[in-house]
Amino acid sequence: MNTLRQAVQEYLSMRRNLGFALRKVGHGLLDFVTFMEQRRASYITQTLALDWAQQPQKVQPAQWAERLCFVRGFARYRSATDSRTQIPPQGLLPFRRKRPRPYLYSDDEIERLLRAALKMSCRYQHCELPSPRCASNPSIVSSLYDYPPCLNSCAPEKRPCTPKDTIRFKYDSQFTRD
Repeated sequence: MNTLRQAVQEYLSMRRNLGFALRKVGHGLLDFVTFMEQRRASYITQTLALDWAQQPQKVQPAQWAERLCFVRGFARYRSATDSRTQIPPQGLLPFRRKRPRPYLYSDDEIERLLRAALKMSCRYQHCELPSPRCASNPSIVSSLYDYPPCLNSCAPEKRPCTPKDTIRFKYDSQFTRD
């Protein structure tokens, strides 16, 4: 039977060969093996995994849960060759991530953003139409809502755009185009 350190190397090698980068997981598992070696433990127990996961005191509970998740994946792998291995169960360190509430722009804010976009100048000389080279081109931003004739090089009327040309949307229950 191989050591925990050898088993971690094999596990990481296998997962990396499958296309996973595992940078953070790799560092974490090697740190976990060092922790286990310091305690002279030859197999993974739920108690030791929990102790290691909660080792850094001044971190968010999300980091504890993440560290325990590293060990859980490795313990599942290790249990195939070492029956003494205990796999930490899901929810042992319960943590529910709080996603930030999305900000919804008002019609007025969108109109002001589009007006400001029209005033932006392009950094490149030949940047009349939207092009991938010119991400700051006002026509790119305004075309998200409409593509008025003044921005179309094939249009018969070649004139500067105004905010009225680009701001053509209404907000009722959904965006609709005029």
